[in-house]
This record gives sequence, C-alpha cells and structure tokens, in this order.
Amino acid sequence: MTEVVDRTNAVYGDAPPASVQEGKRHVLSLLKDPVRAELVKKVEFMENFGLNNSETARAGEPRYTGLVVSLSPEFQLHPDGRDAAWLNGLYAESVQMFPTETNGEVENFVSLQSNHMKPGDSHGVAGIYQLNSQDDLTGEVETRNYVIVNTSAGDQSRELVNGWTSTGMSIKDCYESAATEKYMGVKPSGAADVSETSVHDNLKAFTEAKIAKLSKKFTPFDAQSPPQTSNVFLRGNDCLHYLNGAIAAGRENGALCLVSPLHGYVRFLKTADRHFFPSTLLSSDRYVDVSKLNGKQQRSIFERAVWPSHTTCNAFALRKPIQNWTSALPQPKDVYRMAKSNFSLDTEVHRCLPTAAVLAMTPLRSSDASTRFPAHVKEGKIQVADTDRLCAQLLSLRRKLKTHILNPAFYNEDKPGVLELPRDIAESLVAM
Repeated sequence: MTEVVDRTNAVYGDAPPASVQEGKRHVLSLLKDPVRAELVKKVEFMENFGLNNSETARAGEPRYTGLVVSLSPEFQLHPDGRDAAWLNGLYAESVQMFPTETNGEVENFVSLQSNHMKPGDSHGVAGIYQLNSQDDLTGEVETRNYVIVNTSAGDQSRELVNGWTSTGMSIKDCYESAATEKYMGVKPSGAADVSETSVHDNLKAFTEAKIAKLSKKFTPFDAQSPPQTSNVFLRGNDCLHYLNGAIAAGRENGALCLVSPLHGYVRFLKTADRHFFPSTLLSSDRYVDVSKLNGKQQRSIFERAVWPSHTTCNAFALRKPIQNWTSALPQPKDVYRMAKSNFSLDTEVHRCLPTAAVLAMTPLRSSDASTRFPAHVKEGKIQVADTDRLCAQLLSLRRKLKTHILNPAFYNEDKPGVLELPRDIAESLVAM
C-alpha cells in the first residue's frame, strides 16, 4: 500500500488551485497503476507542489515539481516518456552559501553576463544576501553579508533525465547512471585549457565545481558547509528517493529554501517529523505587478535584481511566493534578505508568458530618468513573443483598434521573434 503525504493541504486548505489538484491526480495515476503500484513506497507532495514552468514550456505539456517519490529499485519507468510528468527538472541543481569579506553595504557587486547566467539554467542565482542578527546584551543589530549561488548544468541536466524517461529504465539504473556518468567542462580557476582535472565524476560534481567557480566572482572564501542538491536521487531504506523541487535537511545546517528571488532565502531546521523540505516556495503563476508600483519600489527591484537581458520581464526573478507559506511551514531559523543578485532569464518560459503577465512585469511609461528602463518601456510599449496565436488575436481586433494591425512599427529588426505593442493594444488582447 502506497503511503501518500499531502502537505499542500496546509497551504491551500479545502480550496487548492485547479492545477495543483489535477497535478496530484495525474502523478498518482501514473505511480499507482496496477503493474507498478506495489513498488511505490511513498509519495510526498511538498508545500510547493505545482506546475514546473520551465519544463512545461519545453515539453508543451504539464510537468510538475515539489514532490518526493520513494520507489523500490526495481521500479520500471514507462518507455513512452509519460513518467516525465514527475521525473523531470534540472538534475543535481544545487545551492551553496559562502562568507564574504565585507558586511553591511554591498560593494563591488559583479553583474554576470549570459555566459555565466545561461537561459537553460532556469533558476540561476548568484549574489549577495544579508542576515540580520541582534546582540543579546546591547540589542545592536549586525548585518552580515553572504554569497549565495544556485545553479545547474542546464540542458545537460535535462538530457540526462530525458535519457531515463524515454527508454524505460529501472530506477536502480537511473540512480547508477546519475552517479557514474562523467562530465567535462568546468575548468579549475586559473586553468588555461580544459585539463584532466576538469573531468567530473558525475553531474552533481560538475554542478558543485560550477558553484565554486561562480562564487569566486564575489568572494575569495570557500563555503563553510556542503551544497544542498534538489532534483536528485537519494538512497533510503530498501528504496530510492527522487527529490523533485525538494531538498533533504541536514542535521546541522537544516534546509536552505528560496522564498522568492526578490525576498531571498530562509533556513529551516530538521525536525523529528520531516526530513524533506521544498527547495523553493515559488508559485507557478503569481508575478510582481511592477506596473502598479511607485518609482521607489520599481528602482528597488531593478537596481537590486539583475539579469543579462535588457527587458523588465523575468518570469523567475519577478515570481511571487506561494500564499500562506508562513503558516504552512515551521518558523525559519534564519532569513537571508536579497541585497543584490544576478538571476537567469529562461527564454523558453519567457516565450510562453501570457500577455497579462507581460503587462504586469512592464512598468508604465514614466519620465523618471533615475531607473534605466529599456527603450520600449519609455515609449509605452510591451514586448511579447511573435506567435501564431498572438497574431491571430491581433487580426481579430482589426475592426476595433484605431491602428493598422500589420504595422511595421510593431517589429524590431534587432529582436527577431518579438513584437513591440503599444500598451493599450496589449490591454485589448487581455480583455478578449
């Protein structure tokens, strides 16, 4: 009999979002089919269970994150790829924290380019985070700076997982593949050429080397604790756990969890009643509506959050956390506030954003010159993906709008595949 633990009830109560409810039904129907059900030990839906935006955008069909599946090693994946609904994501994605030379005000911040913050590394983070602590005797508050790096091997991670789900491997073979398949590419700091020392035993080792190298952009110090890895296999008692959007809490360091890119991280301590925690608390479809923020709030966001693209729309950096997470999870031991950080921008997710989300993430036209907004924002336009569906919607509005639909002004030669629409036209599309 498969044990099912559903922690989403603590977040949503009796009114879960339809996508969460449908996702749980779909995952359980796959895992509890008559042939394989006896090999499924436990399914634990975490507080962050829901659609995985980056993997859904690539697959064109629902992919889910935020669960731990415990299986007998003999469990056999379906060869038609259907198990990718729950076995997906950036395998060996890891996060690690490093001490810095300075505390308090952030100095000498490094803005990383796309060769470091690659689009396929959907949840890339590299920046400065601050922990406030209070002296027990004097009451004085001290601000300590830390570097936090979250990264993955991007599409290499996806290729590894796709090789499992498309060939019907056993979970034991998947585990051994993850542990033994070697990777090359992250050169040691200071190395001129790819050398023998840059061949890594597996994808997890590759990712850890990438974290160490990125951290040196911000701090000379080594980490004081090992990295935490999500989307990974862990060996259990007579079973293998697959953690998707989840992490195992350490005995001393607990679990470092991303609340949201703009807020930062929290650290949960391991408790007697649970071993696994969400790796993030991101909602699947709630974004910060910067169009409704004042100038000071907009400057706070776009001066502290940096990504390698001249657009205000970033479906990762501007994602809100799930609602009610503070009441659903234990009280965090530590809170690390985002002071200034680099984030990746997943272009596949960006192409799939609904027009309403793009409108929300695009500031209104303003005469405020203190924030360096892109030219299209200053002109009162938004940038949307040039898809067949969007063009069909525009054509259906041709009699209502007081402008030519096939308008050369909507196209930017420097940005193929993108339309620049006046805000009022975009609002008309949303109202359809």
